[in-house]
Amino acid sequence: MDDSQLKLPFMFRLRETVDTSTAARIAKVSEETIRRWCDTGKLPAYKLVGRWRIHRVQFIRWLDALQRDVAE
Repeated sequence: MDDSQLKLPFMFRLRETVDTSTAARIAKVSEETIRRWCDTGKLPAYKLVGRWRIHRVQFIRWLDALQRDVAE
């Protein structure tokens, strides 16, 4: 069973996500870049009350993969 199949309480899921501001600080890019990646589907994310939420673990894995691609 993957993360998308889990039915967790709302507040628990919220703690497992980061907003665009936090994601930008982690990735060392602008918040606008994070929003653009979310808008285009490059970065897996979903909107909650009009704001992007990014699953924390998936984001770290995505960044790792992106850095490996750049290093090659």
